[in-house]
Amino acid sequence: MKNKIMSVSYHITEYCNMGCPYCFAKFNCTDKQLPKSDAFLLIERLAEAGCEKISFAGGEPTLCEWLLDLIKCAKSNGLTTMIITNGSGLTGNFLKEAKTFLDWIGLSVDTLDISTLKKLKRQLSDELVDSSYYVERVRLINELGYNLKINTVVTKLNADENLSEFINYASPKRWKLLRVLPLDNANLCNQQDLLISSETFSSFCKRHTDEIKSGIDVIVEDNETMINSYVIIDPIGRFVDNSNYMLNFSDSILKVGVKNALQGLTIDREKMKARKAFYW
Repeated sequence: MKNKIMSVSYHITEYCNMGCPYCFAKFNCTDKQLPKSDAFLLIERLAEAGCEKISFAGGEPTLCEWLLDLIKCAKSNGLTTMIITNGSGLTGNFLKEAKTFLDWIGLSVDTLDISTLKKLKRQLSDELVDSSYYVERVRLINELGYNLKINTVVTKLNADENLSEFINYASPKRWKLLRVLPLDNANLCNQQDLLISSETFSSFCKRHTDEIKSGIDVIVEDNETMINSYVIIDPIGRFVDNSNYMLNFSDSILKVGVKNALQGLTIDREKMKARKAFYW
């Protein structure tokens, strides 16, 4: 990318306590992640290269024992900070401790239906994930004054549902609707039965945008919108793009530097603008 990287999604771990079959974050490095000191160095290198915002994702990022330290490091380097989470680690204590250096929380909510949640393997071993699970997370997030974003992946299992009442209650600043994305070398074998047409996705989006109250920015991302429009970093510090509906990896950022690592990957800045990726 010729211009500076404005925003990155850093998948700090592949470990997750849920098993969503559509998950694309399969980087073939499940047992690896950067040592804490190298993760700090990576964040510093990104800041030096002009990065302005970092989203810590996974897997489930709250399973990383030094997540709070990484967020603090990013904030001390001048970055806007976000986590993308299934909500399992959003305890009152975590949210209170993170408040001074965590700017945004992205909460993944695909459905409130318990049967669908189970089919999507959005369950925990020690807590039932149902509608009250998400209502409680949203309550805590909003009470503490975080900027809230909600991500919803639309699949065949939830395409007929209506989440408008919950979204209006949650009042996120951004609600991102994503059509389930097949990637040949990541998740395709797990999600053949989840794929939907562009028309089905459009119907879901229209049904909801007609009912969502003002003040909530609804972002619609069909498959083509998502291709080459994210700057992703995997758990071992490589840039990743999704050209040709496959994951493609750079050399190690710490070994070759940010600029060199980006060579050969495709990041479309105009697509990023189109999906309103620059909003902080």
